[in-house]
Amino acid sequence: MANAEHFENGVEPIAIIGMGCRWPGEAGSDSDVDTPNALWEYLLAKKNSYSDFPSSRVNLESWYHPETGRPGSFYTRGGCFLNEDPRQFDPTFFGINPQEATSLDPAQRKILEVVYETLESAGATLETLSGSKTGVFVGNFNYDHQLMQYRDTEYPEPYGISGGGIALLSNRINYVFNLHGPSLTLDTACSSSMYALHLACVSIQSGECTAAIVGGSNLIFTPECQIFSASLGAVSKSSRCQTFDAAADGYARADGIGALYIKPLKQAILDNDPIRAVIRGTAINANGRTGGITHPDPDGQEAAIRRAYERAGNLDPNETFYFECHGTGTPVGDPLEVEAIGKLRRASVNSFGYGGANAHAIIESIEHFSPGRGGVRALKEERDYSGLANGDKSQLKPHRNGTNGTYGINNTNGTNGTNGTNGTNGAKATNGQSLLPRRQFLLAFSAHNEATLKQNVAAFRDQAGGYDVLDLAYTLGCRRSKLASRTYTVASQGTLVDSLDVEGLTISKAIGSRNLSLGFVFTVGSDGS
Repeated sequence: MANAEHFENGVEPIAIIGMGCRWPGEAGSDSDVDTPNALWEYLLAKKNSYSDFPSSRVNLESWYHPETGRPGSFYTRGGCFLNEDPRQFDPTFFGINPQEATSLDPAQRKILEVVYETLESAGATLETLSGSKTGVFVGNFNYDHQLMQYRDTEYPEPYGISGGGIALLSNRINYVFNLHGPSLTLDTACSSSMYALHLACVSIQSGECTAAIVGGSNLIFTPECQIFSASLGAVSKSSRCQTFDAAADGYARADGIGALYIKPLKQAILDNDPIRAVIRGTAINANGRTGGITHPDPDGQEAAIRRAYERAGNLDPNETFYFECHGTGTPVGDPLEVEAIGKLRRASVNSFGYGGANAHAIIESIEHFSPGRGGVRALKEERDYSGLANGDKSQLKPHRNGTNGTYGINNTNGTNGTNGTNGTNGAKATNGQSLLPRRQFLLAFSAHNEATLKQNVAAFRDQAGGYDVLDLAYTLGCRRSKLASRTYTVASQGTLVDSLDVEGLTISKAIGSRNLSLGFVFTVGSDGS
């Protein structure tokens, strides 16, 4: 990796071209946050996902006690949990034996789904990805499913190791999608997915892989980790993260799965990929010896952030308009993190806000799903958002257009003394060519089975009205995988929504063949087209 190509202004920029997620939706609802757009709407609406532990996972009354220090109990009643059953999964879509699927860690199931959606959002087809040097880097340090499996030693599942091993979180993705790049599952506690993102960028820059999938996962199923976290005094008695608040008393645990698909910026431009944001520089380090191995160190965090600026071509920290903080909501960690950022900008803590750089932590809204947090912050930074300020956390503030504040910093640190940082900036949108409303285009759809195909077309119809029909035709025809159940329609800009009547579409089943024949049909319209 020492041979990474360096550009005039730093290391090679990396483009984020695909994103996917599963985060808890609003408490009491039937849905979850399952797209980046849904995440943004969730934040704008100032929603909260907190709930008591679901009875399907933990018998709360057997483990909860309001007092600290009681053996075999924890003092928190809940956190943030996916509303959907994380065990729900279609193994046949991913070519997994149904018997093996019964032993499959729900984290493996959900990350496969999220990765597929991430690739689809990037317009990367299964056909072009198969056999490529795409790497997979996943952050995780939750072993709940494996712990549950190992309790039953009398009747071990034949697929227990491959279904529950933590290494398989990344390896399974390589296997299912036939990816030949590096495959790593990393555990650096809360900074795991940030470490994964850094190593993925370095692997691309060194030529070790041509693109990478970066993910993070955390699903809560057992009381043991909650008990030990409570004994450490790290979790909040209120089961809520109150970042940068005088009432901060610890973090709250949460479910979460997130993924990014990244590749070199120059290649993304050549491939006509949707560029969501550009990673200019990343950095990781460790605190070394401090007051305690779990104690944050502002000097270590400052050093990691400075290194990210250096790798990005010695960018000026004062051009940073936004800091996405780790922000665990602990009385020790929050002040030290802001101290590190203040040192970096040669400014006092009070200068943050409209006059300096906005600082916030998404953890307040979706709580602490530990190893996957670097990914959710990257998704949040992708938006041209209004700039959530830390002066008044309940209000949105306008982004300062026309200023030099062009970069966002994503900072995180682990309970084991590890720090990770990345710096991003937005990508400029290009205006497509307008078309005559009467021009007709072929819209081709495919899915794993007929039921899913109908659902996809119906969902597509709900969103299609706001898009250019040429863009949709290109995406469906050139940037979507060709699956077994297929249908099509022909539409112009004016007839787009009406043409997507699910009941009026003809659905057919593709016949598998290793050597497909290619045919050409030429027609001439009455207008000479």
